[in-house]
Amino acid sequence: MRHTGLPIGMQKSIYILKSKVLRNVSELCIVFLSVEKTYFFIHILVKTNGGGGIKKYVSTIILAAVLFVVSVCSLFIGVMDADLASLMQGDPEVIRLFLISRIPRLLAILCTGIGMSTAGLIMQQLCMNKFVSPTTGATISSAQLGILLALVFLPESTLLGRAVFAFVAAILGTWIFVWFVQKIRFKDVVLVPLVGIMFGNVIGGITSFIAYQYEMNQALSTWLVGHFSMVLRGRYEIVYLTVPLVVLAFVFANHFNIVGIGKEFSQNLGVPYNLVLFMGLTIAAMITASVVVVVGSISYIGLIVPNIVTMFKGDKIRGTLADTALFGALFVIVCDMISRVVIAPYELPIELIVGILGSILFVGLLLYRLKNGGRRILLGEGGRMHSAVHKTNSRKLLVLGILVAAAAIAYLFVDVSFSNERLFRYAMKIRIPKLMVMLVASAAIGGATIVFQTIIHNTIVTPCLLGMNSLYTLIHTAVVFFAGSGSFLAVNANVSFVVDLFLMSTTAVLVYSYLFKKTNYNVLYVLLIGTVLTSFFGSIQSTLTRIMDPNEYDS
Repeated sequence: MRHTGLPIGMQKSIYILKSKVLRNVSELCIVFLSVEKTYFFIHILVKTNGGGGIKKYVSTIILAAVLFVVSVCSLFIGVMDADLASLMQGDPEVIRLFLISRIPRLLAILCTGIGMSTAGLIMQQLCMNKFVSPTTGATISSAQLGILLALVFLPESTLLGRAVFAFVAAILGTWIFVWFVQKIRFKDVVLVPLVGIMFGNVIGGITSFIAYQYEMNQALSTWLVGHFSMVLRGRYEIVYLTVPLVVLAFVFANHFNIVGIGKEFSQNLGVPYNLVLFMGLTIAAMITASVVVVVGSISYIGLIVPNIVTMFKGDKIRGTLADTALFGALFVIVCDMISRVVIAPYELPIELIVGILGSILFVGLLLYRLKNGGRRILLGEGGRMHSAVHKTNSRKLLVLGILVAAAAIAYLFVDVSFSNERLFRYAMKIRIPKLMVMLVASAAIGGATIVFQTIIHNTIVTPCLLGMNSLYTLIHTAVVFFAGSGSFLAVNANVSFVVDLFLMSTTAVLVYSYLFKKTNYNVLYVLLIGTVLTSFFGSIQSTLTRIMDPNEYDS
């Protein structure tokens, strides 16, 4: 076909593109370095070739071009001024800054986004569940436990030694999680990640206990909140391990697809089900551990990114792996740029930004899933026991009363000197008010939980599981943040309590009534969304405390 009316140079360019570039799509990203030019030539190719084989790569090319532009922009964002002119002129200070900090940070960000999103895609395919990821599969929690064990037993270990511990712990934790999932007879789409979150909380509790025992909380905190501020040359190279692992995942992508369909189908095709399953989980676990060792914990990347990409590209790994990796890198680098700009010249941990954005997107995905094919499970109705004969509970109440009285007496008088009247009075002065507070608090929590469960007709969900504790902490922090520690709302304890109570009641009614209405009282969705809201409220509260003046925070 001749392109009449076009300049001779344009006709020649189109001829070259049709004959050569279609054989190697990557040349487009080399020839055209801006997003607008790339889109323009993609449009020409699609029009002149009727779509052809390049049409399915359009999204990949656009993502690669956008990622390239954003990556270049991120190199010039930071505390120290560095512009393109100084770099082109060969300023030694600017070149040194780029080689030591900016470029290593960019490479770590790209490896993190590509690795974590790929790990999430592999786990979702192997577990046949769109809500499974390193975050909801206890992989990140296991890696943190491995790092803590390295700090406790090998305090002089290098970064590589800690990485080995993290690899082993992450692999074992992921394998145990999948073993749990395989034991579940009815695998609801939300029940599986809920089990993973609970299992991760158990591992997190063990990690916290060991950290308290060996006074390693401060050292462990480095790996609990992900950030790139400490990424420098010589301290991040382990994250390069994600590159061969991602390549290996691409090589075995078809095997992961087959295993994801089911065990019997895999065996009929001659694919070793268990070998491929555990190989894929090992790849995902090692990617996660290499990121946690260098950067720290970054949630939701492996959960959100694959779900968004598969909405547009389908469920086949080989067709979505490249787009998932590119979009994951783009998502992380955008969040990192936001974390560097919000309170510049200071920097927020990227975990807080990803936690806020990821929680919002995750809740949206859950509601979308529920609206478009989510199965309704009302455990509240099925779990309530309706008995025609109501047995008396007086004996149970009597036993509980005796136990409470015995515990209260033991709390008051154990290790108290009765011979010294002065010490006895001093001990009672301290212990009696504490005992009264514990009794009132326990009665209030128990009563509120019963009322709450009665209203929603469910005996599993509690206010704590829905994130109400985190919501109150966020509201109290927000009042001090916006009003100031010296304001009347913050100084007067009674007024502060009334304001917090009013805001808590109003916000809780609006948020959770909407939540129950949208989920149609589906207990599994409610529990999972509540767990995510806990992370969401906690991320916002942590962001406010970091932005807040230190004097106001201490008050």
